[in-house]
Amino acid sequence: MKMGRAYIIVFSLLSSLLFLSPPSAATLRHLQVGSTAPDFVLKNVGGDEQSLDNLLGEKLTLLIFWASWSTKSEAALKKARALFEKYQGHGLSVIAINSEGESNNRQKPVTSMADRLQPGFPNLIDYRLDTFSDYGVIALPTIVILDRTKTIQYELSGFPIVGAEEMANFVTATLKGRKPPLTLRQKIGYQPNKRAMMLFNTGNNALLRSRSRAALAERWFLKSIAADPKFAAPHLALGRLYLESTQTDKAKSHFKQAISKQPDSVVALCELGMLLINAGEHAEGESLMAKGIKSDAAYTPCYYYLGYIYGRQSHLEQSQKMFEKAKEINRADSNIYIYQAKLFEAQKNYSAAAKNYRQALRLMLKL
Repeated sequence: MKMGRAYIIVFSLLSSLLFLSPPSAATLRHLQVGSTAPDFVLKNVGGDEQSLDNLLGEKLTLLIFWASWSTKSEAALKKARALFEKYQGHGLSVIAINSEGESNNRQKPVTSMADRLQPGFPNLIDYRLDTFSDYGVIALPTIVILDRTKTIQYELSGFPIVGAEEMANFVTATLKGRKPPLTLRQKIGYQPNKRAMMLFNTGNNALLRSRSRAALAERWFLKSIAADPKFAAPHLALGRLYLESTQTDKAKSHFKQAISKQPDSVVALCELGMLLINAGEHAEGESLMAKGIKSDAAYTPCYYYLGYIYGRQSHLEQSQKMFEKAKEINRADSNIYIYQAKLFEAQKNYSAAAKNYRQALRLMLKL
């Protein structure tokens, strides 16, 4: 009975705070190449505040979002150190941003990593995950490369081997004044005209300031589409906005339009897939999710969606594997625990449901 009461309290609190959780959105939820990077002011281990403006490189700035529990973070930091040692005199700056999530002592892993690797570049701690959220990071490690104007030039999540080399090639080519290889330019994807990107950035900035500005953001995204009908990103943004406000038909429409413009969009594939499954179209929905994972294996929502779906179908081993994979990629995503809790709730395992809801609350409240 006590656990039942605790579960009800946790569930009620969570329901009232759901709006704090960022909507599920590839490498970044809210931004893409061409977007303006949000500013930040963070402290290092010594407690000194440092800002993006003060640390910005003359030509490029490489941001690394990492965590001690992320198995690939050390490799990403070592790669960044090698690039920094080679190109710091050529206009490259590197900033490491620790995003531990649930850790109660975030200084220890930063200090330990710095002592072991001696990277030579700033290591900042995103205590409340505000910068993590503003950038919409979906996997750790994630690397975001900015130019002098704070415009995003490149993004990489999960640090796959091939992607790591491509990222290094991009840095080298850019700093040496050469165009990146054609394959890299193609991977970066379609770049809209400047007006469409400006309008898209304005919509994103409105949302960053306050979720209450959703209606204003909606208008900017629609204007962005009108300025460049081939631009997929505003359709993705609108799909997430409508999904958040339970306007599912509108959400489906914009995710479908995003796929028509960018067939490998992991965001659109997975979000539309989940919407279809919720509507009873399981085969098509799961097929879209499989395509999404093939397109970008670092998109966490695909895994916890499938974990929930497999669990409801009583495929418990598959379900557990999906949830564990999601945590391996980004255990700071509160939605992993929400979906796992929902599954336990459906199975009437209220103790396990309450435990997961509490973990989600800790992340959402940035404790």
